[in-house]
Amino acid sequence: MKGKLFSNQMISKVKAFCQEEGILGQNDNIIIGLSSGADSVCLLCVLLELVPAKQLLAVHINHSIRETAERDQEFARKLCQDKGLAFKAVKVDAITYAKEHGLSTEEAGRLLRYQVFEEVGKEHFHGSDFKVAIAHNMDDNAETVLLNLFRGTGIKGISGIRSSRDNIIRPLLCIKRTEIEAYLSSIGQDYCNDETNFSDDYTRNKIRHHILPLAKEEINPRAVERVFELSNQAESLYDFIEEETAKAASDIAKVESGQAVIELEHWGNYHDYIKRSVVLDILSKVAGSRKDITTAHIESVINLMDLQVGREVSLPYSMVAKRVYEGIKVVREAAGEYIASGLDEELVLKEGENSFEGSIISMEVESNIINNNEIPVKNFTKWVDYDRISNSLVVRHRRRGDYITINDEGQTKKLKSYFVDEKIPSEVRDKVLLIADGSHIVWIIGYRLGSYYKVTERTNKILKLVFKGE
Repeated sequence: MKGKLFSNQMISKVKAFCQEEGILGQNDNIIIGLSSGADSVCLLCVLLELVPAKQLLAVHINHSIRETAERDQEFARKLCQDKGLAFKAVKVDAITYAKEHGLSTEEAGRLLRYQVFEEVGKEHFHGSDFKVAIAHNMDDNAETVLLNLFRGTGIKGISGIRSSRDNIIRPLLCIKRTEIEAYLSSIGQDYCNDETNFSDDYTRNKIRHHILPLAKEEINPRAVERVFELSNQAESLYDFIEEETAKAASDIAKVESGQAVIELEHWGNYHDYIKRSVVLDILSKVAGSRKDITTAHIESVINLMDLQVGREVSLPYSMVAKRVYEGIKVVREAAGEYIASGLDEELVLKEGENSFEGSIISMEVESNIINNNEIPVKNFTKWVDYDRISNSLVVRHRRRGDYITINDEGQTKKLKSYFVDEKIPSEVRDKVLLIADGSHIVWIIGYRLGSYYKVTERTNKILKLVFKGE
C-alpha cells in the first residue's frame, strides 16, 4: 500500500508539473527516448499513466560504443513488448560520426539521437506533429548549472535545462534521481545501469559523484532543489532580458546585408547590461553564431564608443567593429567590407551618354583649352584633365583600396577616411556613385573632384563629365 501511495504521488507530481509548464496534452503524440537506464524507464512508466499508449512510441538508440549496448537494446525491446508499447531500435555509429565532424563522441551521440527522433517520428506518426520526451531530472539540471558556472557562464547558463525547447519536453525535470529510483522500486520495475555513469572520466560525473553529494551532506540536504529554484528564477530573468534586448536593439541598431550599425544617438538611454546584451545579439547575427563570442569581445566593441572615428577592433568570424560617425559598424571582412553590400558592378564609360543603375552619365572630350579660373563650380558637372587618366574610366561603388587626391600638393586619403571625415552616414556610403581610374577616384559624384584630375594651365585635352540622374 505504501508503494502504491508513493507511485501515485509521483504520477501526480509529474502531471502537475507538465500542466504548469504546458508541455503535455492528452492528444499529444510522443516519442520516448528510451536508453534502458533508470531515468528513461521511469519516464516510460509515468507517461503510460498520463497518455494513451497508442500515442506513444519508444525509441532506443544503440550508439555502438559500450559492450553492454546489445543488452540495453534487448531490455528496451522486451520492456515495451510487456507494456504493449510501440518500439523501434536504431543503430548509429557515434565514433565515426565524431571523427568525420570533429566532435566529441558525447556531442556526436546527442546530435545523432535527435536526428533519429525526428526521422522516426515523422514516419511513425505519418507527418503529424509529435513531441520528444527526454528523461532529464532535477539532478541533471543541478549538474548542468554547476558545470556552466565553473566553466564560466552568464544568466543563460545558470538557467540550466529548460522544461521544453521546440518539440523537446522534459516531464521529469521536477523530480530528483533518488525519487526516480524509489518510484521504480515501488512498482517493482527493473532497469539497466550504464557503466560510464560510474566513471570519473567525464567532468559531469565528478560533479555528480563528489561535489553534489558533499553539498548535500555538509551544506544543505536540499541542495539540488535549491539549485533548481535558482535556475527557474534565472530562466525568467533571462527571458525578460531577451525581451528588453530585442526592444533596445530595434531602437539603436540596424542589421542588413550581413553587417550592422549600432547607433550612438540613443545608446545612452539604456542600462549597461542591456547594452552588452545588444552588442552580443548584434555580433551573433552578423557572425551567424554566438559560440566563441566572449565578454572581452563585447567590452572591446563598447569601448569603441568613447574612441575617435576610424578606430577598429578585430573579432571572431573575421568580423571587424569600426567606430564611425553614427556609432559602431560591424562587418565581416571575410566577405569583403564593401562587397558585402553586393554593389560591386561597374560600367566602362564611353563618349556620349552612359546608363548605370538608372542614372545617366555623359562624357565628352573637348579640345578647347579652358583657363582654370574659368572652370565653373557645379556639383554634377566636372571638367577633368584627360591626359592624367591612366585607365578606362568606370562608374561604380566603393571598393577596398580606393583613394582620392585631396589637394594640389598630391596628398591622398583613403576613400573610407574621406567618408568618415565628411560625416557621410555609413548606410549612404555604399550607395554613392564614383568615377574611378583604377583605385584612384576621379569624382565622388555629388561631393568632390579629386585634385589630381583638375584642369590646370598645362592641360591639353579636357574631359567633361555630367551626371544627369535618373
